[in-house]
Amino acid sequence: ARTGKAEQAMKGHVFRVSSVSFSADGMRLASGSFDNSIRVWDAITGLLLRAIDDAHGRHVRRVQFSPTDSRRLASVGYDGTLKQWDVDSGERRSRAEGSTFSVFSPDGRMIATRGV
Repeated sequence: ARTGKAEQAMKGHVFRVSSVSFSADGMRLASGSFDNSIRVWDAITGLLLRAIDDAHGRHVRRVQFSPTDSRRLASVGYDGTLKQWDVDSGERRSRAEGSTFSVFSPDGRMIATRGV
């Protein structure tokens, strides 16, 4: 916000939010929470587009949209898993063990991860 004031408050998590990420086109905002869930919001209207409950076995540490595809989201949980999600369907596309942090490559083709 230009004024420094919150433009919108998105409510949907039960516990505090640990990570947020805008999609590359700026139309979506993803949030990960200590309630183990992921939420995807319309960044303009604040409307909840997708709820992924129990996304991880423990708190969600990080969420990040692919830099090239606003439908692809990566998340890392305190359970040590890296997961990729199809935001439109809410379906998990992949899962990898032993991760505490991840980042997409600039072209969105790879994800680098830091192990446990």
